[in-house]
Amino acid sequence: MQEDQMSLQVARLEAYILDNLQITDSGFGYIVIRKDTLDQFHLDDGELDHAVPLIGRIDKVKTWIVVSEKDLNRFRVNLRSKSISINGMAEKYGGGGHPLASGVYIGSIEKVNQLITDMDNFNKKELKV
Repeated sequence: MQEDQMSLQVARLEAYILDNLQITDSGFGYIVIRKDTLDQFHLDDGELDHAVPLIGRIDKVKTWIVVSEKDLNRFRVNLRSKSISINGMAEKYGGGGHPLASGVYIGSIEKVNQLITDMDNFNKKELKV
């Protein structure tokens, strides 16, 4: 496949993400894709990773996360940022990575929801929204 092409499954996933994305007033974007929904896309390993940068192309978004439930109550969280360092947030939840691209696995939807709240508050503080 050419570099600028994607599979039909990834294209459908990106459409789903854009339809269901939440963006807070602070410029924090997020999507939570539960296992039953993710399974409908029939993605190959790693194909979800192609959709992670999509949210960052939206001008209002400053930081974002893509949460995917790979197995029941096992959530993979990709954290991304355009300018402020977010790896400390990943470390707070037991993950890590680079200042603008980090990740973590989380074991409950309650902790995912707490991370969403923490990221929104972090954006407000860091970006003085």
